[in-house]
Formats: sequence, structure tokens, C-alpha cells
Amino acid sequence: EMSKEILAHELQHMIHWDRDPDEVLWVNEGCSDYAALFLCGYGKQDPQHVKAFEDAPQTSLVYWPVGMRSSLANYGAAYLWMVYLHEHYGDVSAISSLIAQPLNGISGINAVLSSLGYSQRFDDVFSDWKIANLLDDTDFASGRYGYKNLGLKIKLHEKSSSFPMT
Repeated sequence: EMSKEILAHELQHMIHWDRDPDEVLWVNEGCSDYAALFLCGYGKQDPQHVKAFEDAPQTSLVYWPVGMRSSLANYGAAYLWMVYLHEHYGDVSAISSLIAQPLNGISGINAVLSSLGYSQRFDDVFSDWKIANLLDDTDFASGRYGYKNLGLKIKLHEKSSSFPMT
């Protein structure tokens, strides 16, 4: 099964390269994990990338260390972002549109949201995504603070009991 997961992941890279060869790393890797794990279901029973992100939720979505220093948590963040877009902003068509979108990164996401008729922009979706990662509860706010297909268990590293925080 791992060979099929890798094949699906790398095939997405080839498709993405054909459609948008200069896409930023976090979008491209997120689409590849989305293709392999979410669409094809390979590795879904043991999502190492998601577990790594759960253990390090402070990991940036958009900043990836260069080269081999990127971590499984980076992949986890990018994967969760794509699943969130899928579940809340147009299913497979949102991700397909993103792959075909010549604009890159945040600009590409804004263009896709607009083309699909959404008034939200990256900053709006990013804020909701961060809350969804912490709460993962689809029972309120029309489900926007959770995942329908995942069950996250984010580990908090700090807890504040007085406000305002510094």
C-alpha cells in the first residue's frame, strides 16, 4: 500500500507541474498528500503527517524550511489545509481549480475562492482553519470549525489563564 501512496503523491506532482509548474511548495505538497491520502485513501488509517502536526500545531502552513529540513508536520499542515478547502469550499473542484490556477500560493487560493463564488479570502479561511484545527467540532457555526472526515487531537503546548497575554 505504501508504494501506491507514493505513486499517487508523485503523480499529483506531475499533474501539477504540467498545469502550474511554479506553484509554491506548501500548496503542491498539500495537493499531493490530499491526492494520496484523502482521495485515494492510501495511508488514511495511519496518517503520520497529521499525527506530526497534532504534536506540533505551531507549525507554519506557508513557511517550509528549505530542503530536507521540512518536517512531517509541514506536510500535515498542508494536507489539513487541502482537506479543509475540500470540505468547506467546493470539494474536489476547489482542489482541481487550485492545481490549474496559474497564480501561486495565497494569490492562487484567493483566485480559486473568487472563481467558485465565495466572498471569503485566504485570511478568512486561514482563521477558520486554525480554529477548526483546535476545536474540530462541526456541531456549531454551520460546521466551519471542524472536519467531517477527520478527527484531530491537537496537543496544546501553552495554556493561558490571564488576559491580555503578552
